[in-house]
Amino acid sequence: MGSVSGFIAQLHWRRAARVALAAGALCAALACATPSALVHVTEGRPAMGTILEITLVANDPARAHALIERCFAETARLEMIFTTWREDGELARLNAKAGQGPQKASPELIWILKDAQGFARETGGVFDVTVGPLIALWREAERRGAAPNDAEIAVARATVGAEHIRIDAEQGTTALDAGMSVDLGGLAKGWALDRLGELLQADGVDRALLNFGGSSLLALGAPIDDVYWRVAVDGGPVLLLRNESASVSSSLSQFFEIAGRRYGHIVDPRTGLPIQYQQLAVVVAAAGSLAEAWSKALVILPSAEGVALAEHRDALEAGVYIEGVEPVQTSGLNDDRGHEF
Repeated sequence: MGSVSGFIAQLHWRRAARVALAAGALCAALACATPSALVHVTEGRPAMGTILEITLVANDPARAHALIERCFAETARLEMIFTTWREDGELARLNAKAGQGPQKASPELIWILKDAQGFARETGGVFDVTVGPLIALWREAERRGAAPNDAEIAVARATVGAEHIRIDAEQGTTALDAGMSVDLGGLAKGWALDRLGELLQADGVDRALLNFGGSSLLALGAPIDDVYWRVAVDGGPVLLLRNESASVSSSLSQFFEIAGRRYGHIVDPRTGLPIQYQQLAVVVAAAGSLAEAWSKALVILPSAEGVALAEHRDALEAGVYIEGVEPVQTSGLNDDRGHEF
């Protein structure tokens, strides 16, 4: 297939058979629910290094705005736990005390680190939040204008491994070995969307779209005038989402530039080397954290190998797109039975 748009269209063709039935049901429901009373309430703000846009379907705009404010406040709170860019962030403090024994940790930090360990096991160590020392090594290489040598990479790799994070949930502590560093940039947005979804549903919201910069998405229900939330991603493709999460990752969307050569910002923890080929991974899943972790793993792994691994994971469907090459997809993308998460 020759375009990203075509890939996404193929990703969703299996749903076409049920769109007509769902559309009829939706129209009937809206006719009974006085659609003029329903509006979309949308706000967007900077968060976690991008823009978080929240849209709620509501018949009380004031209440919707109040709920959106709660969501932004919760996002800011989680960002202060997970950030490594501010010295006063909880994770930044944990990284600074690597090798100094157990440190008190919030329930959220313990929770996400335990989830991260699970995703590392599922992906055979391809997704690994302890890749921080390797990221730091390549950032320093960019600053000095020379790629790291094999010995430097080996030293950094020796400190990588999510299994080495020591968590004591009972005592509320976690510890890192000397030289270790955790970077949650590949998980935090999807994980935060899961928490925001829980917050909204607890307040009775069942129709909403939360969008972190077009790459991390949570869809509840459907918008007023459609059976799916439709979200365009870079290059023009459209995702059709309802009661599910999605993550879109590209291996070269960001990069290190060293001596005129570009290296992708995603580093393979198994080799210590950045990805240097262009690959787009799309994951639709039951949870934002699940979609986020797997989309990162699938831009590292060769397409056939990654999709074969994802095939064995429940509540997840995925496709990998390489320009000019036929997409590789999990079998759930090629049948007409559909999935409801």
